[in-house]
Amino acid sequence: GLYQLNSEDTIQFRSSFRDFLDQYGCRANSEIDISKKRWRDDPSSIFQVIRGNLTNEEAGHHRRHHQQLVIAGDAAANYIIAAAPLHTRFLLRRLIRSARALMALREHPKFLLIQALDEVRQIILEIASILVSRGHLATEDDVWFLTADEIVESLDWEKGILQNLVGQRKESYDISSKFRPPIVLTSEGECVNIHPHSELVPPG
Repeated sequence: GLYQLNSEDTIQFRSSFRDFLDQYGCRANSEIDISKKRWRDDPSSIFQVIRGNLTNEEAGHHRRHHQQLVIAGDAAANYIIAAAPLHTRFLLRRLIRSARALMALREHPKFLLIQALDEVRQIILEIASILVSRGHLATEDDVWFLTADEIVESLDWEKGILQNLVGQRKESYDISSKFRPPIVLTSEGECVNIHPHSELVPPG
């Protein structure tokens, strides 16, 4: 594959990609769930994005697109400000400018959280590896069917207990995964199910 090619371009790409994974490899799709594989474990989604950009876009397209969004954002901000009462425009302009400039900062605490969760994930996988080597778990991924307390205590459990427990929870998971979440859920936790009258439902 890619790591068997030794052209100058591929060597440079591999080096840059390793640097990227060193910094952002702790991230993933649905990354708040620490059971999900990280980019360093499975970078296939990143390769799909890269391939899509190379296939469907010209060089520098993403930068031009970003500049178009900046221009559109400026136009939208000016429209909102012009529609506001005259005495509020100075404050509104400042608020809009601050919001647009600082909105990206929300990613910084999230990134810090993801880095911390990644440390926890690696420790759990180290424990899972030990449990697999002892025959207590079939695969390392089975560890995600245990609670935090069970993971801590599992190293002292007798062989067979974990496999039975994981087996039971896999069965429950398979059943629960077939449920469909409600379309509407109120703030009080009430599930709203509306059944239309049969005479109002069109054929088919």
